[in-house]
Amino acid sequence: MEADETGAMELTDSAPDPSLESKVRAIAANQRGIIGLDTCHVRKMGLSFYVDLHIVVNGQLSVREGHRLAHKVEAEVLKALPQVSEVLVHVEPEEELAVEGQKDGWR
Repeated sequence: MEADETGAMELTDSAPDPSLESKVRAIAANQRGIIGLDTCHVRKMGLSFYVDLHIVVNGQLSVREGHRLAHKVEAEVLKALPQVSEVLVHVEPEEELAVEGQKDGWR
């Protein structure tokens, strides 16, 4: 790969090494109140990484508690992985995923 191509690759939106997704998932899974994880997308743009993560929680939690858990996961990922610039966390109720038949897809 030529130097121009390498530089252009650094500026485009691309998928990183899969080990970064594994690290994000491990950090999120270790947070109290997280029952499981669904989708996790990590992409690299420029020199930074961006994460889109779906956490699974008890559907009986209040909106406030789900919001608190999402912020906790975001903060822990950002603290542990300084190369990550942004973490968007979606909160999914476990009961809804089970009804949709996605429960077996949890990671």
